[in-house]
Amino acid sequence: MPRTNLLAFAHARGCDPLVLLKELRNNGQLTGDYEFPEEYIPTLEQRLDLLPGVIVSAPAAPDPPLATIGGMNELELYVRASVRKLKSKGKVGASHTSYKSFLRGAPDHLKGGMHEALQQLMQSGVVEGKHTKSRDIHIRLNPHRMDVIDALLDGKIEDPELRRRLQLEP
Repeated sequence: MPRTNLLAFAHARGCDPLVLLKELRNNGQLTGDYEFPEEYIPTLEQRLDLLPGVIVSAPAAPDPPLATIGGMNELELYVRASVRKLKSKGKVGASHTSYKSFLRGAPDHLKGGMHEALQQLMQSGVVEGKHTKSRDIHIRLNPHRMDVIDALLDGKIEDPELRRRLQLEP
Protein backbone atom coordinates (compact mmCIF):
# COMPACT_ATOMS: atom_id res chain seq x y z
CA MET A 1 0.00 0.00 0.00
CA PRO A 2 1.59 3.35 -1.06
CA ARG A 3 2.14 5.84 1.74
CA THR A 4 2.51 9.62 1.82
CA ASN A 5 4.83 11.62 4.06
CA LEU A 6 3.04 14.08 6.38
CA LEU A 7 5.66 16.86 6.17
CA ALA A 8 5.95 16.68 2.38
CA PHE A 9 2.14 16.75 2.04
CA ALA A 10 1.78 19.74 4.40
CA HIS A 11 4.57 21.62 2.63
CA ALA A 12 3.09 20.98 -0.84
CA ARG A 13 -0.42 22.09 0.26
CA GLY A 14 0.80 25.05 2.35
CA CYS A 15 -1.02 23.92 5.48
CA ASP A 16 0.09 23.80 9.10
CA PRO A 17 1.79 20.43 9.78
CA LEU A 18 0.52 20.46 13.38
CA VAL A 19 -3.14 20.70 12.25
CA LEU A 20 -2.54 17.91 9.75
CA LEU A 21 -0.86 15.79 12.42
CA LYS A 22 -3.81 16.22 14.79
CA GLU A 23 -6.35 15.30 12.10
CA LEU A 24 -4.43 12.16 11.12
CA ARG A 25 -3.95 11.04 14.73
CA ASN A 26 -7.63 11.54 15.54
CA ASN A 27 -8.59 9.24 12.65
CA GLY A 28 -5.91 6.61 13.33
CA GLN A 29 -4.31 7.05 9.92
CA LEU A 30 -0.78 7.99 11.05
CA THR A 31 2.10 5.57 11.49
CA GLY A 32 5.15 6.08 13.69
CA ASP A 33 7.19 7.32 10.74
CA TYR A 34 4.73 10.19 10.01
CA GLU A 35 3.24 8.58 6.93
CA PHE A 36 -0.36 7.85 6.00
CA PRO A 37 -2.14 5.87 3.23
CA GLU A 38 -2.49 7.66 -0.11
CA GLU A 39 -6.14 6.62 -0.40
CA TYR A 40 -6.88 8.83 2.64
CA ILE A 41 -5.79 12.01 0.76
CA PRO A 42 -9.24 12.90 -0.74
CA THR A 43 -10.88 12.57 2.68
CA LEU A 44 -8.12 14.66 4.26
CA GLU A 45 -8.44 17.38 1.60
CA GLN A 46 -12.19 17.52 2.17
CA ARG A 47 -11.94 17.63 5.99
CA LEU A 48 -9.28 20.37 6.03
CA ASP A 49 -10.73 22.35 3.08
CA LEU A 50 -7.53 21.92 1.08
CA LEU A 51 -7.37 22.32 -2.67
CA PRO A 52 -7.12 18.96 -4.42
CA GLY A 53 -3.69 18.40 -5.87
CA VAL A 54 -1.30 15.83 -7.12
CA ILE A 55 -0.37 12.98 -4.84
CA VAL A 56 2.80 13.82 -3.01
CA SER A 57 4.90 10.75 -2.48
CA ALA A 58 7.55 10.51 0.19
CA PRO A 59 10.79 11.90 -1.25
CA ALA A 60 13.54 9.46 -2.15
CA ALA A 61 16.02 11.72 -0.36
CA PRO A 62 15.70 12.32 3.39
CA ASP A 63 12.76 14.48 4.47
CA PRO A 64 13.34 18.22 4.30
CA PRO A 65 14.49 19.69 7.62
CA LEU A 66 11.77 21.16 9.81
CA ALA A 67 13.34 24.58 9.27
CA THR A 68 11.74 24.69 5.80
CA ILE A 69 8.25 23.44 6.68
CA GLY A 70 5.50 26.03 6.34
CA GLY A 71 7.94 28.96 6.49
CA MET A 72 8.72 28.29 10.15
CA ASN A 73 12.02 27.32 11.66
CA GLU A 74 12.31 24.23 13.82
CA LEU A 75 12.40 26.13 17.12
CA GLU A 76 9.26 28.06 16.20
CA LEU A 77 7.38 24.80 15.56
CA TYR A 78 8.38 23.49 18.98
CA VAL A 79 7.44 26.80 20.63
CA ARG A 80 3.99 26.82 19.03
CA ALA A 81 3.41 23.19 20.00
CA SER A 82 4.50 23.87 23.61
CA VAL A 83 2.34 26.96 24.01
CA ARG A 84 -0.64 25.23 22.36
CA LYS A 85 -0.31 22.29 24.75
CA LEU A 86 -0.07 24.47 27.87
CA LYS A 87 -2.99 26.66 26.81
CA SER A 88 -5.23 23.72 25.86
CA LYS A 89 -4.58 22.14 29.27
CA GLY A 90 -5.46 25.45 30.99
CA LYS A 91 -2.01 25.91 32.52
CA VAL A 92 -2.29 29.70 32.87
CA GLY A 93 -1.78 31.74 36.03
CA ALA A 94 -2.31 29.72 39.22
CA SER A 95 -2.62 26.40 37.37
CA HIS A 96 0.72 24.77 36.57
CA THR A 97 2.16 21.40 35.61
CA SER A 98 5.41 19.65 36.31
CA TYR A 99 8.08 19.96 33.66
CA LYS A 100 8.55 16.19 33.52
CA SER A 101 4.83 15.60 33.08
CA PHE A 102 4.70 18.21 30.31
CA LEU A 103 7.42 16.42 28.33
CA ARG A 104 5.91 12.99 28.99
CA GLY A 105 3.61 13.06 25.96
CA ALA A 106 6.33 14.07 23.48
CA PRO A 107 8.19 11.41 21.48
CA ASP A 108 11.76 10.86 22.67
CA HIS A 109 13.32 12.30 19.53
CA LEU A 110 11.40 15.60 20.00
CA LYS A 111 12.06 16.14 23.71
CA GLY A 112 15.32 18.00 23.09
CA GLY A 113 13.55 20.50 20.83
CA MET A 114 10.71 20.92 23.32
CA HIS A 115 13.24 21.51 26.11
CA GLU A 116 15.03 24.20 24.05
CA ALA A 117 11.70 25.83 23.16
CA LEU A 118 10.63 25.96 26.82
CA GLN A 119 13.98 27.49 27.80
CA GLN A 120 13.50 30.28 25.22
CA LEU A 121 9.91 30.83 26.34
CA MET A 122 10.98 31.04 29.99
CA GLN A 123 13.74 33.54 29.20
CA SER A 124 11.33 35.71 27.22
CA GLY A 125 8.74 35.63 30.03
CA VAL A 126 5.97 33.84 28.10
CA VAL A 127 6.29 30.73 30.28
CA GLU A 128 7.03 30.97 33.99
CA GLY A 129 8.73 28.30 36.03
CA LYS A 130 8.83 27.73 39.75
CA HIS A 131 10.69 25.28 41.94
CA THR A 132 8.70 23.07 44.28
CA LYS A 133 9.70 21.56 47.61
CA SER A 134 10.66 18.35 45.87
CA ARG A 135 13.03 20.36 43.62
CA ASP A 136 10.91 19.78 40.55
CA ILE A 137 10.16 22.62 38.18
CA HIS A 138 6.53 23.46 37.47
CA ILE A 139 5.62 25.57 34.45
CA ARG A 140 2.68 27.73 33.39
CA LEU A 141 1.83 30.41 30.85
CA ASN A 142 2.26 33.97 32.05
CA PRO A 143 -1.27 35.47 32.27
CA HIS A 144 0.15 38.97 31.71
CA ARG A 145 1.53 37.94 28.29
CA MET A 146 -1.68 36.46 26.83
CA ASP A 147 -1.59 38.97 23.94
CA VAL A 148 1.84 37.61 22.93
CA ILE A 149 0.65 34.02 23.45
CA ASP A 150 -2.41 34.49 21.24
CA ALA A 151 -0.31 36.18 18.55
CA LEU A 152 2.19 33.33 18.75
CA LEU A 153 -0.54 30.74 18.19
CA ASP A 154 -1.86 32.76 15.24
CA GLY A 155 1.63 32.83 13.72
CA LYS A 156 2.05 36.60 14.14
CA ILE A 157 4.99 37.09 16.46
CA GLU A 158 5.45 40.83 16.91
CA ASP A 159 7.38 40.86 20.21
CA PRO A 160 10.96 41.79 19.20
CA GLU A 161 12.52 39.91 22.14
CA LEU A 162 10.68 36.70 21.26
CA ARG A 163 11.51 37.10 17.55
CA ARG A 164 15.20 37.42 18.46
CA ARG A 165 15.09 34.35 20.69
CA LEU A 166 13.37 32.30 17.99
CA GLN A 167 15.98 33.47 15.45
CA LEU A 168 13.38 35.04 13.16
CA GLU A 169 14.10 37.90 10.78
CA PRO A 170 13.39 41.35 12.26
